[in-house]
Amino acid sequence: MKKKRILLILATVVLICVFFIIVVLLKQKKEYKIDQEYRHLSEFTNNYTIFLATSYEEYIKFKEQTEPTHFINSLVHTEEELKEAFGRGKKFIFFTVSVDACREDIYFDKTEIMGTTLKLYLHESISCGVCALERETYLYEVEGDLTNIEKVEPYMYSSSSMNCDMNVAYKPILYFYPTEEMDITVTFSNPSPLTHTYPKYNDSWNIHVFPSGTIYDYGTKRNYYALYWEGIDDTKIDTSVGFVVKGSETIPFLEEKLAYLGLSEREMNEFIIYWINKLENNPYNYIYFRMNEELESYMKLSFSKEPDTLIRIMMDYMPLSEKREVKEQVLEPKRREGFTIVEWGGRKIQD
Repeated sequence: MKKKRILLILATVVLICVFFIIVVLLKQKKEYKIDQEYRHLSEFTNNYTIFLATSYEEYIKFKEQTEPTHFINSLVHTEEELKEAFGRGKKFIFFTVSVDACREDIYFDKTEIMGTTLKLYLHESISCGVCALERETYLYEVEGDLTNIEKVEPYMYSSSSMNCDMNVAYKPILYFYPTEEMDITVTFSNPSPLTHTYPKYNDSWNIHVFPSGTIYDYGTKRNYYALYWEGIDDTKIDTSVGFVVKGSETIPFLEEKLAYLGLSEREMNEFIIYWINKLENNPYNYIYFRMNEELESYMKLSFSKEPDTLIRIMMDYMPLSEKREVKEQVLEPKRREGFTIVEWGGRKIQD
């Protein structure tokens, strides 16, 4: 009887040890997943601010120094509620970022304290549609002892909330860089494929452009950083020519090719931010770049004042489960001189 009791105790101890080992392994697996999926927010955008407030007075200082924004994803909705929450010892992170309001949601996953650093983990869910950027402030409650926190490091995981439809040209946007202020009229020779435009296209865009890149639209009487359009695109391409890129190597590939084709750092940044989640998680992607002449045959653009440099890029891509051999596309480098207009967009295709 005594021997059975000892065996039972030993078995119980072994089970408890196994249980703790499993818990530790699961925790390590979860931390590894965070390391693999989340990247520092600076890889997505540098256009953000983070403010950690532990008192209502600190919040007031933040509000005075920040341009008016709309609070979303908030646990409190009024000034009085926020003041009362601070009074109860609550602490909040105010995360301000420019987002495409039509297609982006940013969720708060967790925070983690590492020495004097507070790590903020966010999850961005995006879809294929697009609108103009809006500056939003997200409000997140944080817990724990923040006495010794010296900085907040944000990390982001981006995922797609929907699949892009085939044969739709997504997010072609036009940037204007004149050497001096000017009025210009932009027209599509065949606007019938258009599905969405912003600002609204009514037979033409009548705009005033500034050397800074700012666009003033006479129709809406508002400023924009780019003109946006979207349309049905049934253009057939030869998929035996192009590039086959491993999903995990998407960023360096796009950085190299887009710079070669003439995009600026900001334009390249916005391009990659928009397309990375649709490319990076695939084993491989077939990629082909349609440039000025090929795009003219699909969607011809006319300008009342012709630019000195026109760069039009449409990236056609196709997810692949395995690598395939294609003839490498020959790209022509673009040099920007004088009055420059730049356009980029993309489309998902199939064999």
